[in-house]
Amino acid sequence: MGRALIVSAGANSNEYIAARLSEIGYSRPVIIPSGAEARRRMSESDFELIVVNAPLPDEFGHELCITAVEQTDAGVVRPRSCGRALPNSTLPG
Repeated sequence: MGRALIVSAGANSNEYIAARLSEIGYSRPVIIPSGAEARRRMSESDFELIVVNAPLPDEFGHELCITAVEQTDAGVVRPRSCGRALPNSTLPG
């Protein structure tokens, strides 16, 4: 499987996202804490998947997502935080 890039400043989030990516085959994702560093790494390496957990210390994150889509062949994911968890009974399916 290809390489994954996680762009996130939160240690807890990084661990969670890395664990979920590991479950689907991305065993050693690269973790970067800022948009500027992520841009540099994207220009140096190829990634199959880029996860932007915004906001970042140096930007909101949507600009980085646009850059990643325009300048790489990677799939780009921008998780959205939820104000509260939904009980299982309210989930569809």
